[in-house]
Amino acid sequence: MHHGAPVSASIDIRFDDRIDSSCWRRAARPARAKLLMASILIGGLLLGSVTIRMIGVAAGFVLAGLIGAAITWMWAQRSLHAVEAEVRACTTADAARTLLGSLRARRIVEWFGPVNFVPLMEGRLQLRIGDYRAAAAAYLRGAQATGGKDDARRFHAAEAHALVLAGDHKRALERFESMGDLSKLEPLVRLDAAVAALSRQGSVARVLETLHALDTDLGVHPRRQAALAVALHRDGAIDAALAAFDAAQEGGASDDPV
Repeated sequence: MHHGAPVSASIDIRFDDRIDSSCWRRAARPARAKLLMASILIGGLLLGSVTIRMIGVAAGFVLAGLIGAAITWMWAQRSLHAVEAEVRACTTADAARTLLGSLRARRIVEWFGPVNFVPLMEGRLQLRIGDYRAAAAAYLRGAQATGGKDDARRFHAAEAHALVLAGDHKRALERFESMGDLSKLEPLVRLDAAVAALSRQGSVARVLETLHALDTDLGVHPRRQAALAVALHRDGAIDAALAAFDAAQEGGASDDPV
């Protein structure tokens, strides 16, 4: 369950997939990265065994192998974090397209990028470009490559988020339903599910219940207010719907593709 301060209405939730770096740090690495790390370690051990009669020298070679592997690993992690920061720093579609075109060719990504790293970065860049279906496809690839159940679920939530942005509420609902109980997921995931559910007949009462429950976490966030306006209007509460619509407009909902 989400805890902490309410989400600010100023946050542009289109570009927030709610997947933190721990998801890719836990994922499997490419075979070439494992081979390189093993080579450094084995090289140190072999040199140590050759000089076994000189204990100090042998220990030095073994230690050098361990230190070399550790330094290589830390450098790779730091470099991948730098790539992630660069992706998050993209503020225009043109910049995102440029980075998208070069991402896979980067040596650090090619050699050390975890199996779900490229799909995650591509999903974020496609969100910035505005190709939400391509973003959903990227997050799906990330989910399929991710070993941990909880991490895969986060990728599926991001996939559904992109589908909501694309207006494909049917597929978004199918994805949300495949995820089971959403009550313990982030408020913005539950908001996405409520928005998608508005496309289904007879869902107004449940959507209103969800949106009202999100008041503590999201407050007057414009997308929540816009969804609330639609749900209240369908429920016949016209005055309350108009008030929610005005709050959504004031919060900047007109800039939201949903």
